[in-house]
Amino acid sequence: MRNFIQYLKILRVWEVAGKIGFVLIGALFAIQKMDFPTILILLKIAGYSFINGLAIFIYNAWSGYDTDHENERLYFLRDFSKEKLLWLMLFLFAVSLAIIFVHNQNIIFTALSVIILWTVYSLPKYGLKGFPFGGIFVSFITEILLFHLSYLFFADYSLRSVLISIYFALLVAAGHSLHELIDHDADKRSDFQTTAVVLNKKFKSILVPFFYVLSLLWLIGLRYEGYISFATFLSFSIVNFSVLVFGFNQLSEGKYHEFRRVYLSLFALATLVCVCLNNFPL
Repeated sequence: MRNFIQYLKILRVWEVAGKIGFVLIGALFAIQKMDFPTILILLKIAGYSFINGLAIFIYNAWSGYDTDHENERLYFLRDFSKEKLLWLMLFLFAVSLAIIFVHNQNIIFTALSVIILWTVYSLPKYGLKGFPFGGIFVSFITEILLFHLSYLFFADYSLRSVLISIYFALLVAAGHSLHELIDHDADKRSDFQTTAVVLNKKFKSILVPFFYVLSLLWLIGLRYEGYISFATFLSFSIVNFSVLVFGFNQLSEGKYHEFRRVYLSLFALATLVCVCLNNFPL
């Protein structure tokens, strides 16, 4: 049992599972009704997202195998050989793409674009992971694509879908900024010039609140233009503001992991409220 839990940590299953919602959220703004066929499609998308997410995390571990030893948060990766990580990554990528290709060939370009961007992010020595704002940029763009990965199963790209996806992309950018704060010391020892490393102590903790303020303003704009319902606006704006206020306190005290658990739980709650209160589409 202990070895099984260790393997789950190595694969970072919990982190990957927590990110599935940022893919499925796109579908909620496109589906017309929640019936059995729709639920089956959502399950397929969730399956793809989970397998592909594992592959991306494993690729990141493989590419940073020789430098991440400085990061105590990833100490368990040392139990896997670099060769084993490579073969596991290739297998998972192949399975995830097969799921998409068999079910909906029209979104293969979107799916491949996500993989390419994360590949560029994690490239050894020259990846965007080691450049200021590189990781934030990749997180922002890939979330727009991931939002549409599920959205395109039910509708086509539109101005409305892109503008809504930007709101969630800003939230993901905030999450990545928090990730950089958590890994600040390890990245600095490994000479990764992340945004948090480049900014001095006085400014690095401003990253996360900045993106939450920007996302809240964007949400107000979406409601003003009529792109989202009042129920959607109300639930996310309350959570957005609560996380912002809570974040200032937690970030100033360096309680990054506690803040992470709270904001993921609150935004998951906001999504459930939207599903319950709205008559599709959102």
